[in-house]
Amino acid sequence: ALVFTVREMQHFYGVVITAWLYLTPIFYPINQLPEGIRWGIMTFNPLYSYITQFRTVVLLQQLPEWGMILQGSLLALCFLIVGTLCFMQNQDRFILYI
Repeated sequence: ALVFTVREMQHFYGVVITAWLYLTPIFYPINQLPEGIRWGIMTFNPLYSYITQFRTVVLLQQLPEWGMILQGSLLALCFLIVGTLCFMQNQDRFILYI
């Protein structure tokens, strides 16, 4: 089994978070990207729905669409379930890797 310690993961985590920052349309509007990349970000980036909802409320002063709210809620629920299952399966071994 491939197991990483916390010290090993900190370097990987920094690279992933930096790349994720640039792949999430925070500092630029999604319309500036080519259609293929735009579709990929809208489909596979889990932060897209949250950023879009925030922009809708703050910049446009409107309520987000129900589909966007549902997408964000379902995504959060999925991550909660996966995180809980991973934790329950590995909780006895956490202390060994810290």
